[in-house]
This record gives sequence, structure tokens and C-alpha cells, in this order.
Amino acid sequence: MQRIDDSDLSRISYTDGWRQKTGSTAHFNFTDHVTNVTDSQAVFRFLGTYVEVHGELRFVAGQHADLQKLVFYD
Repeated sequence: MQRIDDSDLSRISYTDGWRQKTGSTAHFNFTDHVTNVTDSQAVFRFLGTYVEVHGELRFVAGQHADLQKLVFYD
């Protein structure tokens, strides 16, 4: 298994609206990318048959958050 950090911009590209947070000991390499922009995308390209994504979805009081789709292509 190979771990890819969310700050590796040679492997993951982000649309406008994303920002990087650092310093959280709960996240791999202490980094995290977050967005509150509707239809924002993060694209991870890989060669293989399997990918596992670890992350979190936070709900903000008074707002509804919906993880609409997570699509994997091999």
C-alpha cells in the first residue's frame, strides 16, 4: 500500500475554493484540505485497481452537507 498526502499536488489537483490547513495531529503529515464551495472537486489519478480514501465530512450548524459522489476509475 502506498500513502499519498493531500498536499502532493503532483498526484491530486483541486478546483478553486479548496484551501490547505496544517497542524492537525489527527491528519496524515499534519495536513488537510477543506472547502465549503458547492461543486468543488479534488481529482486523484492512479494506476491500479483499488484506492482507499480516508477523510471526514463536517456539518456546520444550520447547514446541510451532502457528499454527493465519490467516483473511482481504474
